[in-house]
This record gives sequence, C-alpha cells and structure tokens, in this order.
Amino acid sequence: LESGGLQLINEFRKKLANLQPIPPRVVDTGPVLENQMAGAEIDLLRFPAPLIHEGDGGRYIGTACIAITRDPETGWVNLGTYRAMLHGEKSVGLFTSSVSKHGRMHMEKYFQQGKPCPVVLCVGQDPLLVLGGGHPIEFGYSEYDYCGGIRGKPIDTILGSETGLPIPAGAEIAIEGFMHAGDVKPDGPFGEWMGYYGSQMANTPVIRAERVYYRNDPILCCARPGRPPSDESLAKCFVRSAQIWNRVEKTGVPNVRGV
Repeated sequence: LESGGLQLINEFRKKLANLQPIPPRVVDTGPVLENQMAGAEIDLLRFPAPLIHEGDGGRYIGTACIAITRDPETGWVNLGTYRAMLHGEKSVGLFTSSVSKHGRMHMEKYFQQGKPCPVVLCVGQDPLLVLGGGHPIEFGYSEYDYCGGIRGKPIDTILGSETGLPIPAGAEIAIEGFMHAGDVKPDGPFGEWMGYYGSQMANTPVIRAERVYYRNDPILCCARPGRPPSDESLAKCFVRSAQIWNRVEKTGVPNVRGV
C-alpha cells in the first residue's frame, strides 16, 4: 500500500477493527538459541549498552525492547515496552512507570503471593512486537495474539528454561530472570519522547538474570526518544491515531473524518 497521512492511518484502523487474534506457536529452535549464558557465565556488560542522551542516569540496554510477564492467576502473557537500565554483569532495572501497566500488575500479584516475578527482557526482536508492546490494548489480551492477528500468522516462540515464558524465537538478545520484592535500585533520569526529562532517579525493581540467550553477532536494537518527530513518537502517533479513531466511532460519533 503506497499511502501516507490519514489514508495510511485509516487503512490500519480498518485492520484493527476486524482483527482476529492468532495465538503464538511454540517451536523447538530459533536464532535466539544460538548462544546461551547461565549462572556464573552471565555477563551483560559484553553487550554495548549506550548512553542515549547526555543527561541520562545510566546506560540503557532496554529501550526498543519488550518485557514478557505472565499473570500468576490467569496465565495471561503480556508484552510491555519498559525501559531497562544496566546495573551490572547480572542485573538490569525494569521501569514500569505506573500501576496501570500490565507488567506492573503481574509483578505486584507475585509479590503479594510472596513469590518472585518471572520475566524475560528481549532486546531486539520483530518490530511488530515492539509496536504491540508499546501501545495500550485490552486487559487480558496478549500482545502475541494481537501481533499474530496483524501479521496473519502466529509468532514463533521458544519456552524459557528458567521461567517457562514464551520468548520470540527470532529475538536478538533475551535476558531471563526474576524480580524479587524489595530488590530495587535507582533508575533514571531518562530523556522522554516529549523532549525533556520527565522524572528524577527513583527506586526501580531489578531483574536478576539467570540465563541469557543471544544470536550470533546480535544487534542491540535501541529507540532514541526525543522531541517529535523521532522514531518513537512517529510510531506512537500512527498507532494511537488508529486506535482513537476506532474508539471515537464506537461511542457513536457520526461522520468522523480522521484523527
């Protein structure tokens, strides 16, 4: 489709309106299994996590990333795009900005049960998964199913050996581990997509890595949030415009010309 502007948004929102979810498929192999590190072998510092903005509080290995969690009560798998600051050889922070984030809800449920929260942080994967993980969809609806529906075929996944969570088989780097209640480290500040620093350093849950999967010569994929237009803001504007257009029409507002 060669189009732009409202025409492109209109075509995408029509696809969303008629979307049929397609669950992911579990496979036995994939590029992400080409290399593994476990236990004492783990060294996240071998990956060149960048200082993205000059005033950032640290180096962020996770920006164009997805954090995979599962609801301990229902089994619903969520993919969320949350920033992840590198703390050391075996730990990264995971900043979920508010209690409304689905990954944060999963984490809190585990902690309330007195259990650590299993999580996989993927750094570099199909861009469609970042598109799904970075935008709000319905509670209880997995981004794997959503993205499979957009693509028209299931997303291939492998099951993590430590958590059992489904990991994109074609991911570049996947960090598998657990978050524990009270295990926090300062995170931030970080340059936001609005074009300024939105918050100062705050205590953030830490992922303690237990296994790392990565492709041969992996590409550490990053997003550079900044004042629009930027890579992240354009993606946000495009998808959110389509979502809002559909929701406005569902309320009964007639003759919507565009969002």
